[in-house]
Amino acid sequence: MNDSGYWIPAAAGWLALISRIPALYRAPRDPLRRAVCAVFFFASSSFTLANPTLVGYINRGTGITNVAAPLVYSLILGQSASSVALILHWRGGPTDQVNRRVRQWQLAYTTAAAVLFLLFAAGRTPVERRVDFDTYYANAAFIREMSLLYLLASMAAAVAMFVMCWRWSTRVYDRIWLRRGLRLLGVGTVFHFGFDAARLTAVVARWSGTDWDRLSLASPAIGAVGTLCVAVGFTLPLITDRLSALRTLGNNYRTLRALRPLWEALYAAEPSIAVPMPAPWWDVRLRLTRRITEIHDGLLALRPFCDTPTRPLPSPSGPPETHTMALALRQAIRNKAAGKTFTSTPEHTGPLHTLTEPLPLAALVQLSRSLTTCRPGESHL
Repeated sequence: MNDSGYWIPAAAGWLALISRIPALYRAPRDPLRRAVCAVFFFASSSFTLANPTLVGYINRGTGITNVAAPLVYSLILGQSASSVALILHWRGGPTDQVNRRVRQWQLAYTTAAAVLFLLFAAGRTPVERRVDFDTYYANAAFIREMSLLYLLASMAAAVAMFVMCWRWSTRVYDRIWLRRGLRLLGVGTVFHFGFDAARLTAVVARWSGTDWDRLSLASPAIGAVGTLCVAVGFTLPLITDRLSALRTLGNNYRTLRALRPLWEALYAAEPSIAVPMPAPWWDVRLRLTRRITEIHDGLLALRPFCDTPTRPLPSPSGPPETHTMALALRQAIRNKAAGKTFTSTPEHTGPLHTLTEPLPLAALVQLSRSLTTCRPGESHL
């Protein structure tokens, strides 16, 4: 695999990390956001520093031959532990239990990373190997154990992630994009397992004198595909949630505008319904909630001025006659301006009864639209 095979997934990971930094800055103590950033950091760092060109720079810069190997291996273990921690935080559960399991994984893999450097220091690697370090030194004392430790630890994390993602995906029936993201994460962990298995197979083959180094050389491409699947699996539910939030924001804004004629008519008749402190212009949800509340307050304030119809109207349990309600509302506004009040009786309810009960949002929107289309001079009496 040439250098571009390392630079492309590394660049994609760094871009993903940069896109998540603002969210982490807003909530630096959020464990889920920290875990997401940790996954992208370790994945991007491992692909960046595994680049053969940079491996040479690291070895020459430190003056220690092949020191880049345990450094890259420890970053891979960091990615594995962070991925498991992310799934645990994402899935949720009792906070103490989740935090305890996350600390156990972090402690285990931090210890494993420290042991990697101890084994590297105990072994001898006089010849620089930038792409086939683990197979070249497969029979070297301590170095053999170092390679086995990192490969088995990485495989264990991949298996744990696959099991958690698959089990979780079978329980989220109502969240299709989360289920798809988890399934894609499972596919990514399979590729990561294949990456480790290919390297482990090549190392074990060296013990018997067989040269299967092609498996080890092809493994970075497998790992790149796995990292891409994991990155997309993590971000897909987040992106779809953002799109859903934008769609909800658009619907709320359209509803806010649709209710404006009704609110303006009620505000003109009863200015006291307006809340003194204005809502922020960007908080559409708060503005919509406040507008609905003010509309209901306005309808309630017009109750004494709404006279009863002389012809029967549908019961409140039936389909709402929004046009009739709009005419009744206009008449109530005119009655309030003229100072006419009415007392309701059990025999006559009609729009008065309907207007004094909180209406569903869809009915309010229809009432607002009907209010703009009904003729001011038309009467329901």
